[in-house]
Amino acid sequence: PDLLEICANAPAVDITEGQATINWSGPGIINSGTTFDPARAGTGRKTLTYTFVDDYGCSVSGSIIVTVLPVPSTPQIVQVASNTLSTTQTYSTYQWYRDGVAIPGAVNQNYSYTQSGHYQVIVGNISGCEVFGAGYAIGPIHGGIGVEEFNWSDMQVYPNPNDGLFTIDFAGLTKENMKVQVLSTDGKLVYESQQKLNAESQIRIDLRGLPAAVYYLRVSNGATRETRKLIIY
Repeated sequence: PDLLEICANAPAVDITEGQATINWSGPGIINSGTTFDPARAGTGRKTLTYTFVDDYGCSVSGSIIVTVLPVPSTPQIVQVASNTLSTTQTYSTYQWYRDGVAIPGAVNQNYSYTQSGHYQVIVGNISGCEVFGAGYAIGPIHGGIGVEEFNWSDMQVYPNPNDGLFTIDFAGLTKENMKVQVLSTDGKLVYESQQKLNAESQIRIDLRGLPAAVYYLRVSNGATRETRKLIIY
């Protein structure tokens, strides 16, 4: 095709189409000219060129245009009523989650909760690109149900996207034991471990045996937990 569209946070894509003798160049091309990484390319229209050599040594060259679509800004959750959560910005689509599970019918900017738990929201823009936001912990406080902001903004996951080898950095925390889980987009648990932070307040994870895909990384300290989108290429 002469025009492709892909979200900037989508996983890297193999563009060899099964041909070992095709080589690509241009913005976002990695892995010796075989893979396109939209995050590295950046948003906008990108020209990618290729050269294909057949079994007889004849070559043909050409190019395609790839449009890397912007992703929405990360949603921030706020309390707008005694039992209602909302986002500070407006998006095209919403899906609210409780404890990592999608809530049926919870597809509006506001969500009125009836249970304690860890709430998050995935939002989308008009281009169809989505991003997972930070969360809120809702639980028993002084004998009732209350809301307090669940702030894991200091936690960093890098590199992301990655080849399965990445670091979770907890920015100064010490002597913490963390439960690390990785789930597929359909909710299947594909990795789980209990680890103590190293001297640099980090946990290093090696998932290079997993297929390239989008996953959800869930980290818990026993009291609260955070979920982030993880992209393995």
